[in-house]
Amino acid sequence: MKSASKWMVAGGALLLIVGFLLPVISISGQNAGHSINISLLKVAGHSYWFFLYLVPLGALAMIVLSFIPADNQKTKTAFLIGQVGGWAIDLLLLLGALIYFLVMPEKLKLLIGDASSLDPQSNIWPGIGLFVLLFGIGSAIVGVLAYFFPEQKKTDQVVPPEPVQSSVEEEAKPIVKEAYLEATKGQLLGKKICLDVDDFSVGRNRDNNLQLSDTRVSRLHARLRYAQGSWFIQDQNSTIGTFVNGKQIKAIRLNSGDHIRVGENTFIFHL
Repeated sequence: MKSASKWMVAGGALLLIVGFLLPVISISGQNAGHSINISLLKVAGHSYWFFLYLVPLGALAMIVLSFIPADNQKTKTAFLIGQVGGWAIDLLLLLGALIYFLVMPEKLKLLIGDASSLDPQSNIWPGIGLFVLLFGIGSAIVGVLAYFFPEQKKTDQVVPPEPVQSSVEEEAKPIVKEAYLEATKGQLLGKKICLDVDDFSVGRNRDNNLQLSDTRVSRLHARLRYAQGSWFIQDQNSTIGTFVNGKQIKAIRLNSGDHIRVGENTFIFHL
């Protein structure tokens, strides 16, 4: 989970636990200064409302999930789904309990010792715990939304168009045409192969610049590339490897006179 989203979800869960302990409903009677504060912790202490203990337990689980390291995106998504599910359950429990007592205040008689405080003149007010709960829920929702809908940063970068080479420019690349391979062993013995492009592929497939029918040669065996004023040869994860001057290589800069072996074929590189 992204850092900002993680802290918002974890912070919202912590506020949920705090709000669970604080008064969510305050009842004031006719007598001045006489009031009764009821928290969700007190409500959960009654046998019919024990399931409200799931609220702080679920919030604690969400905090733990926020800080467990995830090795891959699949695990991160699973953790996030668990957090969203936990928040959904907690939200339903909280809303159900609050609506129940606000709509039917007479049911509060089961939760207080002094029933006379609930005469028709009694007033019911939301407690500070209710606002803490709402703030925590809002923080978590914003955190989840920030995860799914990250802010798209606008950039003024313009992708430059690919340069169009004219025929004059193409003719002005003699350095590429000067390089060639001289076959000293194999099916092309005695022939010279001109390296007329700056990305020259060698292999068994027909679409290579140089096709070798040797069964020991891989489909795409090696590439010869011209860059920064030099020629390089790079093995393309071939089966038996590419050798320059008798040593197996992954990639190396070529010098004139180097011996290149590809399968049963040997070439001398010339500039």
